[in-house]
Amino acid sequence: TISSATGCFSSDTLVTLVNQQQIPIGKLQVGDELLSIDGNKVISTEMVMMLDQNQLSSGYLVIYTII
Repeated sequence: TISSATGCFSSDTLVTLVNQQQIPIGKLQVGDELLSIDGNKVISTEMVMMLDQNQLSSGYLVIYTII
């Protein structure tokens, strides 16, 4: 998913892993390798932390990656 807006994504938003598999953000795990954008280049980045993954509450997830 490419977004230029600030804010959060819902847990069912699809993201693409480096192996081209798409999974919902809510199923990401630390260490997963994601496709990302750096300027106009597609790069890979590792998911290092999930700040909020409470499956019993409705809301949004925030994901931080180190590029």
